Amino acid sequence: MYTVGRIDLSVMRAAGFCPLTDEVVLTEAQLLQIRETHPGVYEQYGQFIPQVLLDPDDIFEAGQNKKYSALLTKLVEEAGIPFKLILRLNMPTEPDDYKNSVITFTRTDEREIERMRRNKKRLYKRA
Repeated sequence: MYTVGRIDLSVMRAAGFCPLTDEVVLTEAQLLQIRETHPGVYEQYGQFIPQVLLDPDDIFEAGQNKKYSALLTKLVEEAGIPFKLILRLNMPTEPDDYKNSVITFTRTDEREIERMRRNKKRLYKRA
């Protein structure tokens, strides 16, 4: 398990979540899943995960059956690439040993982000 970044608790609260900590981890199992599902993305762009976590452009509902998960998007200006990341949050009702964790991380494109803005429930938009 690796600490890969931190979230801004005030942003998460504005999106309707109350995580217990700002630390975000990536487990070996999820890293393997990212590498299998999105080959080369973590190796080439993993350094941008902290930016996506700390300062997302949008936060969307990850899905109806994923009440403690959020879909974060961010256009990383220095790379000119938009990314999306699904984050599982450690909430007060969760066991004490749970942590905020990255479920998946990948590149996306502006068209996909616009589609999400139309079709998903947006919980937060950066001002």
